[in-house]
Amino acid sequence: MRVEIDSAQLSRIKALLGDLAEEAPKVLTRSINKTLGNCLTYTSKITRETYKIKAKRIKQDQTIQRATFSAPQGYLRFKSKRISLMSFGAKQLKAGVSYQIKKKGGRKKIEGAFIAPGRNANMLVFVRKNRKGGKPKPRTNYAALPRDLRYPIIHKRGPSVATMVEENLPKIEQYNGERMEFNVNAEVETVFRRHKG
Repeated sequence: MRVEIDSAQLSRIKALLGDLAEEAPKVLTRSINKTLGNCLTYTSKITRETYKIKAKRIKQDQTIQRATFSAPQGYLRFKSKRISLMSFGAKQLKAGVSYQIKKKGGRKKIEGAFIAPGRNANMLVFVRKNRKGGKPKPRTNYAALPRDLRYPIIHKRGPSVATMVEENLPKIEQYNGERMEFNVNAEVETVFRRHKG
Protein backbone atom coordinates (compact mmCIF):
# COMPACT_ATOMS: atom_id res chain seq x y z
CA MET A 1 0.00 0.00 0.00
CA ARG A 2 1.53 3.29 -1.10
CA VAL A 3 0.95 6.93 -0.15
CA GLU A 4 2.56 9.42 -2.52
CA ILE A 5 1.94 12.74 -4.27
CA ASP A 6 2.01 13.27 -8.03
CA SER A 7 2.99 16.51 -9.80
CA ALA A 8 -0.63 17.69 -10.06
CA GLN A 9 -1.17 17.29 -6.32
CA LEU A 10 2.12 19.02 -5.56
CA SER A 11 1.07 21.96 -7.77
CA ARG A 12 -2.22 22.13 -5.85
CA ILE A 13 -0.36 22.27 -2.53
CA LYS A 14 1.89 25.07 -3.79
CA ALA A 15 -1.15 26.96 -5.05
CA LEU A 16 -2.81 26.63 -1.63
CA LEU A 17 0.34 27.95 0.05
CA GLY A 18 0.72 30.91 -2.31
CA ASP A 19 3.67 33.04 -1.17
CA LEU A 20 4.65 30.26 1.23
CA ALA A 21 5.17 27.67 -1.52
CA GLU A 22 8.65 26.89 -0.16
CA GLU A 23 6.85 25.12 2.70
CA ALA A 24 5.40 22.56 0.27
CA PRO A 25 7.98 19.78 0.94
CA LYS A 26 7.31 20.02 4.68
CA VAL A 27 3.53 19.97 4.16
CA LEU A 28 3.88 17.05 1.77
CA THR A 29 6.06 14.92 4.05
CA ARG A 30 3.99 15.52 7.18
CA SER A 31 0.74 14.83 5.32
CA ILE A 32 1.98 11.52 3.96
CA ASN A 33 3.29 10.35 7.33
CA LYS A 34 0.10 11.33 9.14
CA THR A 35 -1.94 9.50 6.49
CA LEU A 36 0.18 6.38 6.96
CA GLY A 37 -0.56 6.45 10.69
CA ASN A 38 -4.26 6.98 10.06
CA CYS A 39 -4.26 4.16 7.51
CA LEU A 40 -2.56 1.75 9.92
CA THR A 41 -5.22 2.35 12.55
CA TYR A 42 -8.10 2.06 10.08
CA THR A 43 -6.69 -1.07 8.42
CA SER A 44 -6.35 -2.83 11.77
CA LYS A 45 -9.85 -1.78 12.82
CA ILE A 46 -11.63 -2.85 9.63
CA THR A 47 -9.71 -6.15 9.48
CA ARG A 48 -10.70 -7.00 13.06
CA GLU A 49 -14.35 -6.32 12.23
CA THR A 50 -14.24 -9.43 10.04
CA TYR A 51 -11.48 -11.57 11.55
CA LYS A 52 -11.05 -12.87 15.08
CA ILE A 53 -7.52 -11.56 15.51
CA LYS A 54 -5.85 -9.10 17.88
CA ALA A 55 -4.45 -5.74 16.79
CA LYS A 56 -1.10 -6.74 18.28
CA ARG A 57 -0.83 -9.71 15.90
CA ILE A 58 -1.63 -7.57 12.85
CA LYS A 59 1.00 -5.04 13.92
CA GLN A 60 3.56 -7.83 14.19
CA ASP A 61 3.34 -8.45 10.43
CA GLN A 62 3.28 -4.85 9.22
CA THR A 63 6.11 -2.68 7.94
CA ILE A 64 5.94 1.08 7.50
CA GLN A 65 8.34 3.24 5.51
CA ARG A 66 7.82 6.92 6.20
CA ALA A 67 8.28 9.78 3.77
CA THR A 68 11.23 12.17 3.89
CA PHE A 69 11.92 15.52 2.20
CA SER A 70 14.13 13.77 -0.36
CA ALA A 71 11.70 10.86 -0.90
CA PRO A 72 8.11 12.16 -0.55
CA GLN A 73 6.37 8.81 -0.55
CA GLY A 74 5.49 6.25 2.09
CA TYR A 75 4.75 2.55 2.11
CA LEU A 76 2.68 0.24 4.24
CA ARG A 77 3.31 -3.48 3.78
CA PHE A 78 1.90 -6.63 5.36
CA LYS A 79 3.56 -10.05 5.35
CA SER A 80 2.06 -12.69 3.08
CA LYS A 81 3.19 -15.61 5.25
CA ARG A 82 0.26 -17.54 6.72
CA ILE A 83 0.04 -17.27 10.50
CA SER A 84 -0.48 -19.86 13.20
CA LEU A 85 -3.98 -20.92 14.26
CA MET A 86 -2.91 -19.97 17.79
CA SER A 87 -3.52 -16.36 16.70
CA PHE A 88 -7.14 -17.33 16.11
CA GLY A 89 -7.85 -18.58 19.62
CA ALA A 90 -6.90 -22.25 19.12
CA LYS A 91 -7.93 -24.47 22.05
CA GLN A 92 -7.07 -28.06 22.79
CA LEU A 93 -10.03 -30.44 22.95
CA LYS A 94 -10.13 -34.13 23.80
CA ALA A 95 -10.49 -35.09 20.14
CA GLY A 96 -8.64 -32.27 18.40
CA VAL A 97 -8.24 -28.48 18.30
CA SER A 98 -10.88 -25.79 17.83
CA TYR A 99 -10.27 -22.30 16.42
CA GLN A 100 -12.16 -19.33 14.96
CA ILE A 101 -10.79 -17.31 12.04
CA LYS A 102 -13.81 -15.12 11.16
CA LYS A 103 -16.20 -13.57 13.64
CA LYS A 104 -19.15 -14.94 11.67
CA GLY A 105 -19.51 -18.69 11.36
CA GLY A 106 -18.42 -19.82 14.81
CA ARG A 107 -15.57 -22.09 15.81
CA LYS A 108 -14.22 -24.92 13.66
CA LYS A 109 -12.45 -28.11 14.71
CA ILE A 110 -9.57 -30.17 13.36
CA GLU A 111 -9.98 -33.79 14.39
CA GLY A 112 -6.85 -35.35 15.80
CA ALA A 113 -4.92 -32.06 15.96
CA PHE A 114 -2.87 -31.08 19.00
CA ILE A 115 -1.10 -28.05 20.44
CA ALA A 116 2.63 -28.37 21.15
CA PRO A 117 5.82 -26.22 21.22
CA GLY A 118 7.39 -25.43 17.84
CA ARG A 119 11.05 -24.84 17.00
CA ASN A 120 11.15 -21.49 18.82
CA ALA A 121 9.20 -22.83 21.81
CA ASN A 122 6.06 -21.05 20.56
CA MET A 123 2.89 -23.08 20.97
CA LEU A 124 1.55 -24.21 17.58
CA VAL A 125 -1.22 -26.39 16.17
CA PHE A 126 -0.11 -29.64 14.56
CA VAL A 127 -1.72 -32.65 12.93
CA ARG A 128 -0.06 -35.98 12.26
CA LYS A 129 0.24 -37.05 8.66
CA ASN A 130 -0.99 -40.59 8.25
CA ARG A 131 1.33 -42.31 5.82
CA LYS A 132 -1.46 -44.62 4.64
CA GLY A 133 -3.61 -41.64 3.68
CA GLY A 134 -6.19 -41.98 6.45
CA LYS A 135 -7.06 -39.49 9.18
CA PRO A 136 -5.26 -39.57 12.57
CA LYS A 137 -7.26 -41.44 15.16
CA PRO A 138 -8.51 -39.23 18.01
CA ARG A 139 -7.65 -40.19 21.58
CA THR A 140 -4.71 -42.33 20.42
CA ASN A 141 -1.78 -42.15 22.84
CA TYR A 142 0.79 -41.18 20.21
CA ALA A 143 3.37 -40.29 22.85
CA ALA A 144 3.64 -43.98 23.71
CA LEU A 145 4.23 -45.01 20.08
CA PRO A 146 7.63 -45.32 18.37
CA ARG A 147 9.00 -42.15 16.72
CA ASP A 148 8.35 -43.37 13.17
CA LEU A 149 4.65 -43.66 14.00
CA ARG A 150 4.46 -40.24 15.67
CA TYR A 151 5.96 -38.31 12.72
CA PRO A 152 5.73 -36.51 10.34
CA ILE A 153 3.56 -33.73 11.78
CA ILE A 154 2.17 -30.73 9.89
CA HIS A 155 1.89 -27.19 11.25
CA LYS A 156 -1.66 -25.95 10.59
CA ARG A 157 -1.99 -22.27 9.74
CA GLY A 158 -4.64 -19.65 9.07
CA PRO A 159 -4.60 -16.86 6.46
CA SER A 160 -1.83 -14.28 6.28
CA VAL A 161 -2.28 -10.71 7.47
CA ALA A 162 -1.86 -9.57 3.85
CA THR A 163 -4.73 -11.83 2.74
CA MET A 164 -7.02 -10.48 5.47
CA VAL A 165 -6.15 -6.87 4.64
CA GLU A 166 -6.70 -7.37 0.88
CA GLU A 167 -10.31 -8.37 1.55
CA ASN A 168 -11.06 -4.73 2.45
CA LEU A 169 -8.56 -3.07 0.10
CA PRO A 170 -11.10 -0.90 -1.83
CA LYS A 171 -12.40 0.59 1.44
CA ILE A 172 -8.86 1.14 2.73
CA GLU A 173 -7.76 2.89 -0.47
CA GLN A 174 -10.82 5.16 -0.38
CA TYR A 175 -10.13 6.04 3.26
CA ASN A 176 -6.49 6.60 2.39
CA GLY A 177 -7.36 9.18 -0.27
CA GLU A 178 -9.83 11.01 1.97
CA ARG A 179 -7.39 11.23 4.88
CA MET A 180 -4.58 12.44 2.62
CA GLU A 181 -6.72 15.33 1.41
CA PHE A 182 -7.75 16.17 4.98
CA ASN A 183 -4.16 16.06 6.25
CA VAL A 184 -2.87 18.26 3.41
CA ASN A 185 -5.47 20.92 4.17
CA ALA A 186 -4.72 20.70 7.91
CA GLU A 187 -0.96 21.07 7.33
CA VAL A 188 -1.49 24.06 5.01
CA GLU A 189 -3.60 25.75 7.70
CA THR A 190 -0.85 25.05 10.25
CA VAL A 191 1.70 26.81 8.02
CA PHE A 192 -0.55 29.86 7.69
CA ARG A 193 -1.13 30.06 11.45
CA ARG A 194 2.59 29.76 12.18
CA HIS A 195 3.54 32.55 9.79
CA LYS A 196 0.63 34.74 10.79
CA GLY A 197 1.61 34.53 14.44
